[in-house]
Amino acid sequence: MNGTILVLGTSEGVEKENNSYDLFPKLVQAKIFTEYGRQTLFINKAISNTTTADCINNMPWWSKITPDLIIYCGIGNDCVKDAGEEPYTERVTTAQCAVNLQVIYNKMLEIISPKGNIIFTMPWEVATEAEGGAARPNHEAYRTVLSNFCNGGNTRGHIIDMPDFRTAWVQAQWAENLYDYNHPNETGSDKLLPIIWPYVNSKVKNWLR
Repeated sequence: MNGTILVLGTSEGVEKENNSYDLFPKLVQAKIFTEYGRQTLFINKAISNTTTADCINNMPWWSKITPDLIIYCGIGNDCVKDAGEEPYTERVTTAQCAVNLQVIYNKMLEIISPKGNIIFTMPWEVATEAEGGAARPNHEAYRTVLSNFCNGGNTRGHIIDMPDFRTAWVQAQWAENLYDYNHPNETGSDKLLPIIWPYVNSKVKNWLR
């Protein structure tokens, strides 16, 4: 193998067993092979319905890996309201989300290879609660937390890349790109690859062996 890709976060990166297509992390692996002829080891530690707090709790499960590329896709559930919960409260507050991101990032710095690449993805547009999607009334506030964190996170030579998946489609186009209000269908997944690929491609030659 010529490098290791580690996927962390929530269902945004989880490969469904009944999918007939690959989600964007697997498309990244395939693109590396197409462009460079190198086969990478792909380790997916993303877990559906989890938060940044869960990622921290699961550190013993993923921190023994030495990856060359880490793709983290997982703030969407921090602000999701649980079914039947009244009044609305976030699973993880914005303040705690920022703290959790720093804890996760610090651990990433400990395990990533010296020339590796760290990517935190900005969540794509999803259906509104009125349209059947999950209740995320403060979604944009959490996106701001992620943006502020990534733009300010530069330690030990690792700049946090943040592909903005909001540019893949506008909110009104969710039905064309999502299969269940929240998760990309094949069309949506294909639109995410061109957004994340430049961030991978700019550094992949640093760690491909």
